[in-house]
Parts: sequence; C-alpha cells; structure tokens
Amino acid sequence: MPVEVAPARSGFQDWELVLTLVTEAFEYQKDRIDPPSSADKLNATSLAQKARDECLLLAQLDSEIVGCVFARDQVTSIYVGKLAVWPR
Repeated sequence: MPVEVAPARSGFQDWELVLTLVTEAFEYQKDRIDPPSSADKLNATSLAQKARDECLLLAQLDSEIVGCVFARDQVTSIYVGKLAVWPR
C-alpha cells in the first residue's frame, strides 16, 4: 500500500505522537549540529500552535502516521520545516 500524504484533519489532537515522531527523527542530530535543532524546544502545545499558524501534512501508511512536515506560505515561496520520518 502506498504512503498517503494529506493535510491534518480538522480537530487533529494527537500532538504527543507528532512530538515523538519529530523528536525521534531529529535525535541523530544531537551533538552533531551547532546551533542545536529547534526540535528540542517543541512540546505538544507548541506543535498545536504551529499547526494553527502553518499547514501540517501527515504521511500515513496503513492508517499509521509515519511522517510529517510543516509548510508555511511566504507569498512567493513555501517554507518547509520539521520534515520528519520515523527512523525505524
């Protein structure tokens, strides 16, 4: 079955899952990049706010979330941030 990518549905609430996904996906960067990734500063509340300010796209395989990305319109371009895929 192919991976399906779509905007998070209205009323999406599984911010702890998205937080775990982002945290695990960015874990390999710890102690490798300077300055450190801003992923370390995220929490469930800040992710929910980020999704209100930007577009959260979720990648799903067999109804399981396997990736995410936030996108923000910048008039002539789109800023893509927090692209994360389960590292398993």
